[in-house]
Amino acid sequence: MLRKLRKIYSPNFDIKKRKKKEISFIILHYTGMKNEKVALNKLTNFDSRVSCHYFITYSGEIINLVPDLY
Repeated sequence: MLRKLRKIYSPNFDIKKRKKKEISFIILHYTGMKNEKVALNKLTNFDSRVSCHYFITYSGEIINLVPDLY
């Protein structure tokens, strides 16, 4: 279980909810951004229209950007 999960919600997600049983996979992506701050700014910027559910920092901190059911 995660002891501490930081939440920085992004406005970039579909409002349509899904059921927990519909969640089947974990997909990892590399952002290719200059650094973590730039990546988080991009993923939480309304105009970018992109995001992810979780962001894992170089130090291993997990940041929740979009609730699982969205």
